[in-house]
Amino acid sequence: MFELEPLSFDRTLRDAANTLARRSAKGEPFAGALPDALLDDETLAWLRELGSKDPLAPALERWLLRLR
Repeated sequence: MFELEPLSFDRTLRDAANTLARRSAKGEPFAGALPDALLDDETLAWLRELGSKDPLAPALERWLLRLR
């Protein structure tokens, strides 16, 4: 897993959401749309660990799970 910090991770999630929206609008499949880092279980574990330290973490976790 690459090193993450909440604000850059938020940008990564936003970019992935935009990609999924574009694919949806064009009727393209979603397979392969999300970067591997968003599908990595370690990323989810990182967010859950961060939850007690950063108030953004729970919202980022919910967003990640929705995109997955």
